[in-house]
Amino acid sequence: MILDSLNYIKGFRYQLYCQARAASTPHLVVHCETLEEICRAWNRKKERIYPDDQLEDLFLRFEAPNNQNKWDSPLISIISDGLCDP
Repeated sequence: MILDSLNYIKGFRYQLYCQARAASTPHLVVHCETLEEICRAWNRKKERIYPDDQLEDLFLRFEAPNNQNKWDSPLISIISDGLCDP
């Protein structure tokens, strides 16, 4: 199962970790690292965009995954250069 969600709050990622563990299902976290300016540009190009204030709120509330936390491990980070559209 793949869960593609705004898992930007570590407490939510912890809940997902607990659910996977309770189901005896392996899990991993994939973090796509992208500069905020690139995210803003992609957001403007999309048909269904986030309002600017909502996007800024997402940036402020974001808690990056940390592979030192058991619920964020294993962690795969993908660094975007912004050259291709999402």
